[in-house]
Parts: sequence; structure tokens; C-alpha cells
Amino acid sequence: MSRPRPIQHDPRPDLPVPCGECGYDLRGAVAGARCPECGGKIPARSSATAESMQIHSIHESGLSQVAASQIGSFIPLAGFLLIHTVGPILAVLTAFGPCYRLLALHIRYRTSEMRRFEPAGFGRILLILAWLESLAALAVVATLVGVIPSAAWWSMTLIYTLAATLSVATTNFLIARATAGWGSTIAPKVFRLGGVAALLAGVAAIGGRMSLMLVTNQPMAAVGFVVALVISGVLAAIAVVIVRDGIARIESVLGNDLIESHRIETTHGIIPVELPPSTDPAPLPLEPERPPVRPSDRP
Repeated sequence: MSRPRPIQHDPRPDLPVPCGECGYDLRGAVAGARCPECGGKIPARSSATAESMQIHSIHESGLSQVAASQIGSFIPLAGFLLIHTVGPILAVLTAFGPCYRLLALHIRYRTSEMRRFEPAGFGRILLILAWLESLAALAVVATLVGVIPSAAWWSMTLIYTLAATLSVATTNFLIARATAGWGSTIAPKVFRLGGVAALLAGVAAIGGRMSLMLVTNQPMAAVGFVVALVISGVLAAIAVVIVRDGIARIESVLGNDLIESHRIETTHGIIPVELPPSTDPAPLPLEPERPPVRPSDRP
């Protein structure tokens, strides 16, 4: 998926490109050649080198880590934290997901050049959701280590499930809005499906836990809880896979925009041509002006 773009014309082709030595207009000159006015060397601007720097900045944007860390939302979204036997172990493992996402957004993506092209509010909303889910995860871990009374275990896990549900669903809907704004037709429907799947997964997980608390027939309550876990697990897997793919697609589109913008900047004025390395000779002296030839001077 790529963002459809109208044909763009560089608004700066007529801007002067002054020589750094004498101010002569160097539009159309080749990088590495000599200024026709003063003889100074025209500095090279390598588009290939600049593009490699942009690709490096894409890899360092943190969005790859944000996409990968979405897998950690699967366990609370599916309600597996509500299982008394394995819930505490899973809580410690899954807490790394939102915390890792928070660090990637705060340290890397917040200062990335790609934010110039992001959909409105994309990075800010992701950061808020990461904070919400991280705090809920840390509260569950704090309950395990005794900082919060153990009696709050079920309420803390329910809050964590709600936070994961809200995070995955909102991110899917956010990506759906972005892709719709780019003119896509199928992609927004897929990401809306991911958002609905996340909401239903959270409802199924919480409903299964409520069945254990409210249904007096324990065998029936246990069956209802297992069925709810299976349903929420399938829906959570769908939602997490879709949101992970969506963030990766957002990274790809923003990266293309970043590279394209730099190509526009390097294709006006001085042509970014790499010349083979050579010894830099001294500037050539200017040819003195010759006096005009008068008719009387001719033989």
C-alpha cells in the first residue's frame, strides 16, 4: 500500500543557487565542476548518500518496534491474565510489550523526521495509548510483588484487559482513518474489522470472567469461561495481527514520503552528480578581457 499522490512540480526551479565564493548563479551547473565566474569548485550533493541517510532514519524511527510490541497486547486482550494458574506468569511477560512500545515512541519516534508526514494526531494518540496500557501493566505487576494488595488482582487484570482493548481498537480505527484519507478503499475496511475484533475480544474476555462470578452453577460457569477465552483469543489474534500490519504499512508510507521529499530537495539547482575523485587543482585564473576590435585595426 502506498499513499496516492498527485503529480508534484518543484516550486523552486527558478530560485537562484549562488556560488559560495562569488555569488554567481549556478543553476544547471554540475556538482564537482568549476564556477565559471571565480573558478571555485562547486560542492557535490550526493542524492544517493542523502537517501541512505533517510533510510537509516526510517529504521531508527521506532515504528518497527511499535509494530512488534503490539503482540504483547494479545494476552490481556484475550483474557488469559484472568486465569488464576498462569495469569501471574503471563502478566510479567506481557508487561514488557506496552513498556517497550512506550520507550520506542518517546525516545525514537517523537524526534523522527517521519513525523512531518504522519496523519494528524497519529503519534500523540499512540503515545497516550502506550502510557495507558503501560501503567495498567505495571499496576498488575505491582500487585504480584505485593506493592498493591493481592485482593486487587482481579480488578487490576480487568483494567489491564480494558486498556489493551482500548489501545488495539483505537489504533486500528486510527489507521483506518489514515488509509481512507489516502484514498484507499479496501484497507480502511480491514482496519475497521481489526478495531471491531479488538472490542469484541475485550467484551468476550470480561464476560467470561463475569460468568465465573455471577453464575451459581460452577460447571456451567467454567464452560462459559472456557468458551469466552477461546472466542476472545481468536478475535484478539485477528486484531493484533491487523494492527501490527497497519503500523508497518504506516511506516512504509511515511518512509516513502520522507525519501520523496528529499529527492525533490536534491533535484533542483545543482545537479547531484557524483564525479570520480581526483586531485583538486588550484582555481584557474580568469581570462583577461580583450579590447574590442575596431575596423581601423583590421588589415
